Amino acid sequence: MSYKQLTMKEQYQIEVLKKEGLSQRAIALNICVHHSTVSRELKRNSLDNNEYNVVNATVSARLRYQYKTKNRRLTKKHTSFIKKCMKEGWSAVTDAIVHLLKPIQAHTLTITSDNGKEFSYHEEVTEALNTEFYFANPYQSWQRGLNEHTNGLIREYFPKKMEFKNITDEQIVKVQNKLNHRPRKILGYKTPAEVFFDTITKSYAAV
Repeated sequence: MSYKQLTMKEQYQIEVLKKEGLSQRAIALNICVHHSTVSRELKRNSLDNNEYNVVNATVSARLRYQYKTKNRRLTKKHTSFIKKCMKEGWSAVTDAIVHLLKPIQAHTLTITSDNGKEFSYHEEVTEALNTEFYFANPYQSWQRGLNEHTNGLIREYFPKKMEFKNITDEQIVKVQNKLNHRPRKILGYKTPAEVFFDTITKSYAAV
């Protein structure tokens, strides 16, 4: 085995296992990568005090890319400022997820996302909604089957090469309503809206 690009899921695993006191070789065995991959990740993306976490790793990697240097390490001073800026941007995704799912929190059992950096604050979503948050494995789209299928339906209206910045909120809502009222074979040819509101209505009736 040789060095491989780590996913965010693997970076989170490194963070947790390092805090538990595991050696680099033990961490590598746990996440099924070569020990040189873990060593390189910790060497490149830890703070000066050897602290490692995913946010710091992401910032460090972006700084290296921006300044085209291999040896740019973050100090606490760097991180405290940049982490605040990153959180302000990524927290918008977090706030949107919580805002949309909070009213149906009782029916939100799990959330599974891809490995996008916008989900770095998934712990806040977990705490706010009291639900489990999972990351799909790379190139395993079947682990998020419904999401992938829905993406395909969305692409019928917004082709892949279309610039999303040119799409209005009104267009998005229009497509959203069409898909929510489109019968699905897997739902016995009911619409997602019918199934959703039937579920909500039954839960209130049982109270």
